This record gives sequence, structure tokens and C-alpha cells, in this order.
Amino acid sequence: MHRDPLSVLLATVGADATPEVLSRSMDGRLVAAFGPMVAKLGLPGEAQRTATIMEAVLSALGPHSVLVVPRVLWVRGDVLAMQRLAGESYRTLVPGEHGSVAMRMAGEAIAALHAMHPPALRPCTVGDHISDLIRPQPVRLGQALPELAERIDAILRRVTADHRPLAGEGVLHRDLHLGQMLAIGERVAVVDWDLAAIGDPALDLGNLRAYLCTRLPAVAARLWDAFVDGYGDALPVGIDRFESLMYLRMASKAYRLNTGAAAEEITSLVAAAEACW
Repeated sequence: MHRDPLSVLLATVGADATPEVLSRSMDGRLVAAFGPMVAKLGLPGEAQRTATIMEAVLSALGPHSVLVVPRVLWVRGDVLAMQRLAGESYRTLVPGEHGSVAMRMAGEAIAALHAMHPPALRPCTVGDHISDLIRPQPVRLGQALPELAERIDAILRRVTADHRPLAGEGVLHRDLHLGQMLAIGERVAVVDWDLAAIGDPALDLGNLRAYLCTRLPAVAARLWDAFVDGYGDALPVGIDRFESLMYLRMASKAYRLNTGAAAEEITSLVAAAEACW
């Protein structure tokens, strides 16, 4: 018999009061705030793995880095407790009048992340990204939607063909979007480090650009330019490749969630992936 995730989290934290639930997923993951602490119930083994990633990134941060990472407080079983950061979410900040300034700061912070090489993180290839990040796998999506199968296969062949990390390798967040960033004064906090690894920095940038183009299409170009300005001259080659992969990831997610407009949305996202080439 499966226990309720919230009951597991409360029993592990030892809290009497009902926490503020920040997010939950169908696979049993749950994130909740307990005053100045955030606790995350993950899958088996995930809490300690994520804590190791966060501590490695924290140890690599310079004392004056624009990038902020929450401090790990403890790990108990499948629960990771960390510092709760006070800041404004990029989801609410970026669409406003100061969006370009915020994106420039974000570019600087992500460039600092990509410049790190802590040994504790595992290296990831394009194949790893496809295996780890896309649910269901693109092959299964093509089987479910045979009218798109050839187009999905062609996208995958282009994404995986003779790929090399042309700009060198560094720390990747691997799930970078506006909801993962907070503005704290003139610094940028990044949260949700479960997937972080070593790899081609173009992945994070392709993810972010696809997110901007789908969520904020009217201002995406301006926001992207501001981000690039903050990131600096070391912009990696191959962002288009990973932007295409991100649209395919979004298409698989739309199929998984099975919304009423899923077929139309999936077709549109496959077309966006094709347009990157």
C-alpha cells in the first residue's frame, strides 16, 4: 500500500503545521515549504544524489558570484531539506518592464554555472539527455502518432548526428526555464538541481530559448538578446540543435498530459523543432 506523499514528507520533517505545497507530480515527488526551509520528497536515491550535486556547485561558486544556490540542510531517506530563498520568481518578473534587465542578470549567472567543472557531477551526452529528459521517449511518441513518426525520426537523426560540445563542457542545469530562477537583489538564484550534470552548455540555452518562444512569443527575441548580452562572448555553438530537442521534449510532455488540444499542440511543437534547422 502506497503512502500519501504529503504524509511521508510530514513524518520525515516532523512538522505539526500543514506546509505550503509548492509543487507535486504524478510520480510521487512533492516539494513543500516549512517556514525558512523547503523539503523535497523525491524518488528512491534522488535526495542524496541531488544534495551531492548542490554541494558540489556550491563549493565551486566564487565568493562574489552572481549565481545563488540554496544551501543543503539535511537528507533523511528520500527527503532533501534546503534553504528557502526569498526572491521574485522570473515567471512574474520577466514579463514586466524590468524583464530585459532580469534576463541580462540571468545570462551572467548561467555563464558562471557553465564555467564550473566540479568532479562530483556525471557527464551526459545527447543520448543521455534524450533518455533522461523526454517522457515518453520520442520513438514511443512516433508509434502513438504514426502520422508524425517520420518527422520525429528525422528530428532525432539531426539532433544526434556527429554532435560535439564545440564550446567545451561545464555544469548544466538541464531543466532551465523561468520557473527555476529567482531574482535576489542583483543576484540570480537557480533551484531544482535534480538533473544537473556535466555536458554541452548549449543544452541549457536551447531549453531556455524554446521556453521563451513558446511562453512569451511577443517578447522572446528581446528577452533572448538581453540574456545573450549578459552571458557574454563565450556563447556556445549548437543552440539550435538543443532548442529543437526541447520542442520535441515539450511535444512528448503534451502527449503525456493528454490535454484536450494535445494533437494540435504536438503537431505545432514538432513543426517548431523542424524549423530550428
